[in-house]
Amino acid sequence: MVTDDSEPDAGAMPARTEWTMRYDVVWVSDLPIPNEIRGPACMLGPGAWLRRRAQRRVAWLRRPLRPRHCCWHHQVNWPVAAEVAVRLVRQAHSAGLHDGDQIEAYILERLDGEALGELECEGLLALVGASAGIELNDDPDPQWRYVEGQHRVAAQLDQGVRETVVQRLEQLDPGRLSR
Repeated sequence: MVTDDSEPDAGAMPARTEWTMRYDVVWVSDLPIPNEIRGPACMLGPGAWLRRRAQRRVAWLRRPLRPRHCCWHHQVNWPVAAEVAVRLVRQAHSAGLHDGDQIEAYILERLDGEALGELECEGLLALVGASAGIELNDDPDPQWRYVEGQHRVAAQLDQGVRETVVQRLEQLDPGRLSR
């Protein structure tokens, strides 16, 4: 949970806004194409951009790439990591958990029971770790589409991942704060 204590007006109580991280399962094809990537080289160029646009629109037309050894993002087997992340987030939601800290703890408790390789475990943690996951920029006119995670989205598009987990900050209900 994140707290924002704003500068108070003279004589007024300081405004206190509390935020929590929420986890949502989304279609990768609904995420913006990450055009603001500056490197590594395997993520750049018109070929990569066209491939991601095609993967996004007509995934059945093109065979997804397998994990490669060019960079960490392409080494992770994202179909496996994302499938486990999506399943565990859905289980946490079904168990009535919606706060990011609770969901992260729920997933970490169950991580040893998953048959994941080292890179897939790291990939899963890069999707569901507190403030480490994919986060879209919700500013009205953003310079960047992503606050965090554009490389992970690009690699997932390249590997044909259908669903993934994104994180978003959500302001808590002020009525809930007074309880």
